[in-house]
Amino acid sequence: EGRAGDSPQALAPVAARLGIDDIAAAIAAPAVKARLRENFEAAVADGVFGVPTLVVGGELFWGEDAHDFAEAVLADPALLDDPEFGRVTALPRAAVRGG
Repeated sequence: EGRAGDSPQALAPVAARLGIDDIAAAIAAPAVKARLRENFEAAVADGVFGVPTLVVGGELFWGEDAHDFAEAVLADPALLDDPEFGRVTALPRAAVRGG
């Protein structure tokens, strides 16, 4: 829904949906912090460089405007085999994230 997630107050709607009553305790839990670190490291390893990024079939879909295409690929993974998709993905990149 594009909402901030930078404070317990901002996370209240999500916490309510997940049945989390004490948001501050959940945020401070070592297991939660460890999982966040693992997820972050996995995202970096997958080449994620911005938010939102989805990974579908090993391909990155970056930006809110890519959600429809990511959903289409979930429904029909053969879309990634289309010659035009291959041509476009082979174009030179304007910028590359440093390592």
